[in-house]
Amino acid sequence: MVGLVTETEALVWLAGEGRARLRYWPASRPEARRTTRSIDLGNSPSGIAKFRLEGLERDRRYAGVVIVDGRQRDRFAFRTAPRRGAEPELVIATGSCAYLHDPETDRGPSYGGDPRIFRAIAAERPDLMFWLGDNVYYRDADLESEALMRRRQLRPRLNDDVRALLRRCANLAIWDDHDYGPNDSDGSFARKSLSLEIFTDFWANPPMGTTTTPGVFFRHRLGDLEFFATDGRYHRSPNAMADGPAKTMLGREQLDWLVAALAESDATFKVVVFGNQVLNPICRFEGMELYAHERGRLLDAIAARGISGVIFLSGDRHHSEIIRRERAGTYPLLDLTVSPLLSGTYGDDERRNPARLPGSYLTDVRNFALLRLLGRGPERRIEIEFRDLDGRLLFGTRVRARELR
Repeated sequence: MVGLVTETEALVWLAGEGRARLRYWPASRPEARRTTRSIDLGNSPSGIAKFRLEGLERDRRYAGVVIVDGRQRDRFAFRTAPRRGAEPELVIATGSCAYLHDPETDRGPSYGGDPRIFRAIAAERPDLMFWLGDNVYYRDADLESEALMRRRQLRPRLNDDVRALLRRCANLAIWDDHDYGPNDSDGSFARKSLSLEIFTDFWANPPMGTTTTPGVFFRHRLGDLEFFATDGRYHRSPNAMADGPAKTMLGREQLDWLVAALAESDATFKVVVFGNQVLNPICRFEGMELYAHERGRLLDAIAARGISGVIFLSGDRHHSEIIRRERAGTYPLLDLTVSPLLSGTYGDDERRNPARLPGSYLTDVRNFALLRLLGRGPERRIEIEFRDLDGRLLFGTRVRARELR
């Protein structure tokens, strides 16, 4: 799997057996190939290694091959990040809720959908796939054993459809309840430190958390777009707790980090990534509507500091939609919810939601989204496309940079 890719470096995740090394080169200049040092996967935890490819040229496509015990194996490709502040054309793919059927443990009809959706995503040649949580689903028995938790995380990497995407572009991820712990789990989960260790092993994200606050939150910059990924589980209060100053989804330290990071950023588009919906006033299960006091602090800070360009991106709901929240005296906020990739679909009882962008409610189809960054200057925009498992367009709209000021 290709993980974090910056202007000059890339992380490539690999698991298996044997002595491995990577060979890589600019796609247009194969004669300029370079080779990493070799790593004995047998001496790595879970047979996992992360190779750092250094000395790359910015905004360039690269190709590579995995070599294990002297034999060429998987090929991979990626595009390095453009210069900070540049206005490149970019394609960002995203989605959540990837329940992959496991015939060894699952009973009855498969709950999971057709994994060829990942080939449809790969066919769009995205520069980045951002996984929005529930990227795997721990079964109850998995949570009793570190070995079974690691096995569950590994299983999608053995699927040919998933691998077709993981090897084609950069991949970054946050988690939600099912790849963190039990259903609707919060900060009381007893094995959360182990879960964080395993998540860190299986994803090649930027450095996560801070020196004093653990979690899967981080920043990532691509030209004039910046992602602010959040962790809504590790520090979370119970959903059923009465709302008020003490109830939190992010925790005080992470919320302070997020506000400071947004205020410091000069990106045109600031995409804030949550596992749960942020703006939906209808909250049947989970979402920041249950944490209205903390959400108010976040939205008030965005308004008070005059932070432009904010868009929320979320998963979890097993349906897709775009929620719009009007704000007096400034631009409206959007929450793009993209779900599910493979899990069962849901949502027919929320058809009457006045906060929803008309036409964006997708309740009976597994889907992914593309964010296409196009145009320059006053015409800079994000084209938003929801597509089905065969890549067919389901809904589309656009957001112009000048509408987010």
